[in-house]
Amino acid sequence: MTTVPRLRDTLSVRRTTDKGPVQFVIFDEGGTELFRLTSDGWYLLTLLDGVSSETEVQGAYRNQVGRDMPLDELQGFCAALAEAGVLNSTDRAVRILAYLAEQGVTYRAARPDRREAVHPDTGSPDDPRLADRRDAVEASTRFQVAVAHLNDGRLEQGLAVFRELAADRPGDVRVGEIVGHLEFLTAAEANPDLTEDRRDPTWEAFDRALAAMLAKGVCPACAEPIEVALYRPNRCGACGASFTATALRRTESQRAGDA
Repeated sequence: MTTVPRLRDTLSVRRTTDKGPVQFVIFDEGGTELFRLTSDGWYLLTLLDGVSSETEVQGAYRNQVGRDMPLDELQGFCAALAEAGVLNSTDRAVRILAYLAEQGVTYRAARPDRREAVHPDTGSPDDPRLADRRDAVEASTRFQVAVAHLNDGRLEQGLAVFRELAADRPGDVRVGEIVGHLEFLTAAEANPDLTEDRRDPTWEAFDRALAAMLAKGVCPACAEPIEVALYRPNRCGACGASFTATALRRTESQRAGDA
């Protein structure tokens, strides 16, 4: 099936009523206006991910808007966006995205809370617990840099940043898995006949194990109550156990038992 094109990642969109009805204006990174859309057009724009098929986009549009989008209308819309410079014309970037999607990898990182001047509990700028938040902010920034490289088709640069991040955060299973996929993708570009499937069966099993632990609300190591916090490493305040590491060990143990 033919897939839809992908938007450029450096665009910005602004809602406006400066010419009457609500419109959405697309700007490039320099602030130049490229295109204007209706509300329905804006929704259609959000579906152009470089991975979905034209049929899938037509179905999603029908469900959201309540009317059919004929194929020639969809293709004409994409052609107009391409002429305006809205679409990503880097084939390599789209191939990277498509490969990662096929492997079940979503590599967008959450943005951590950057309000770190003082700790909310103590009001102290020197509270050692702020270090976790600063580390999360720094790691998220590097993650976004790596993603930006990939979205522009710069596979080698993106892989280099992810390798550095993996080396600094050896317990981060997701980053290590992304590195493995990107390394295979690099090798596959040099050898098109390389067909090894890089999907790691521990990925979904790890997510399930970690979610189950956190949902119980108690530490898996000492059974003391825990509180889950966003954008910080989730460790037990009583014994210091890392839930990520515990979930990984359990997943690997399950795999060994299955073998």
